[in-house]
Amino acid sequence: MNKPWVQVLIPWNRQDEENAAQEASLRDALELALRRKLAEGRVTSSLAVRGVPTLEDFGRVLPVVVMAAVRHYFRYAPACPSLAAPAERPRLLAGEAVEGLPGAALRGLGVAGAHPDPREVGPRLGEPLL
Repeated sequence: MNKPWVQVLIPWNRQDEENAAQEASLRDALELALRRKLAEGRVTSSLAVRGVPTLEDFGRVLPVVVMAAVRHYFRYAPACPSLAAPAERPRLLAGEAVEGLPGAALRGLGVAGAHPDPREVGPRLGEPLL
């Protein structure tokens, strides 16, 4: 909840009798639990944190809140979430097949893992490619 990109959108049905009867205690509980997020949300959309009364209002407010979350995410999220050591590049082991490597034998790579003679790698200047 403490990430800047976490946004608050509170559906609030004013026609619900139980909701209306407990409005003060519900708002107090929201304020106690989400004080900072409610304050941040008032900048984005005061309707989102006061309570969205209808489905139409919800459809209007949701894109605004989502775009605010996206902006905050791109602004504050770490570029590299994993600080673990980078993985080592994969290598072919001796004896592994070199499938899908066209012309491997022509370049002196007939045996996987073998080091070709530098004089035999590729055509010499003026020689045909095949």
